[in-house]
Amino acid sequence: MGAYLDMGHSKIASGSAFVFLFIFANNFVECKISKVSLPKKNYMLLIPGAIYMAQKIMLGGRYTAIAFIIAAIFCFYLLYQYIDNWRCAISFKYLVWVLLLSVLIVVVFWAIKNFIGRDSDAGILEYVSRYLGSSYELFDIYLDDPPAKAYQTFGYLIRSFNKLGWTDIPVRTTHEFRFSDSGVLIGNVYTGLRNYYNDFGMIGVFFMSMLKSMIFTGMYCKI
Repeated sequence: MGAYLDMGHSKIASGSAFVFLFIFANNFVECKISKVSLPKKNYMLLIPGAIYMAQKIMLGGRYTAIAFIIAAIFCFYLLYQYIDNWRCAISFKYLVWVLLLSVLIVVVFWAIKNFIGRDSDAGILEYVSRYLGSSYELFDIYLDDPPAKAYQTFGYLIRSFNKLGWTDIPVRTTHEFRFSDSGVLIGNVYTGLRNYYNDFGMIGVFFMSMLKSMIFTGMYCKI
């Protein structure tokens, strides 16, 4: 029962955040196009998303919180285009707002590092550039010194099956931190190819990348 409750709590938190985000975005865009005021009670729909991001940040998942914000931007844009019959042109003002939001996300990403246990004295440019450029070096180090074997590509799905007692497969849902030869902490942000290579080898790198591309391209064309 504990496994069910633990798994359900996580799924409900993430699922409700995205569902209520979509409903709020739909209501907001409808009112915007119709040029009517959005009822204030609709802002209550943002609470699940705020709880979800706070939960992920307290668990050290800054990337998950950022991904949710990026998803929100695309959700608003695609709904606006869909409801307006794809006649909406991206204005310069909109691009400026997206740029400012991106800068704000980077600043917050750096500012909360100590709050989530990332002990670093690096300045914002050094800290962010380390994350952006370290993935290739980390992947190279991983190839020379891989950790104990565990599945990663479908880690969360397999972990759910393990909790239900259907399988007993070792999984890894987080990546280890690594240091350079000079002793500098590089981080734990690897390229997306790591999981594919770890689970399926070189053939899997090409196959999984192609499969993922086909799925997302098909979804985009369907939309």
